[in-house]
Amino acid sequence: MHRFALLLAFICGSVLAQEPPIRVKGEREGRGAVVRAYNESPIPVSMVVTFPEFENLASSESLPTVTVVPANSVTVVTFLKVLDTRKGWNYRLRYRYRWGSYTAGHDPAVMYRVPWLDGRTFVIGQAPGGPVVTHTSASSREAVDVPMREGTPILAARAGVVFQTVSDNDAGGIDESFRSKANVVRVLHEDGTIGNYVHLMHE
Repeated sequence: MHRFALLLAFICGSVLAQEPPIRVKGEREGRGAVVRAYNESPIPVSMVVTFPEFENLASSESLPTVTVVPANSVTVVTFLKVLDTRKGWNYRLRYRYRWGSYTAGHDPAVMYRVPWLDGRTFVIGQAPGGPVVTHTSASSREAVDVPMREGTPILAARAGVVFQTVSDNDAGGIDESFRSKANVVRVLHEDGTIGNYVHLMHE
């Protein structure tokens, strides 16, 4: 048997093999600098920008900044203004990101179908509200595990746009080292939430 997990949550906690084409860059501008985020992916990306070094500067936004960068766009994260022009100034930034908008909310009018072919029956392995073995973090608490034989066809539980697939991993287990080795299909829904179909068969 092969465990299939349907995670109908905003994000998945692990960083998967394909990364969104997003970058953050600071550039001098006037008496200071402007920090911009460049998102070349087809979906929005949420990011947190921190400044481990921040000298003789003031930010136009509270730090750390939390930003949603729309798909295929450039967004100003913050303007940095020099406090004392008689002195030197410098900064160093870091950023973390996840697919989708952290402000997205599930549309309560939307119905989900079971993600398998009509006429088939499977037993739920673990799900919200029931005994939970591995879904103990905030990023996995909405996950539903369905044990299936390898090769069982999986269907989308609701309409959306597939924006990421990973299928080249052929090893797995419950050890933490396997968190980044999941085969996955990710679907962006109309309401901005994301469905993650995880623990899929190699290729």
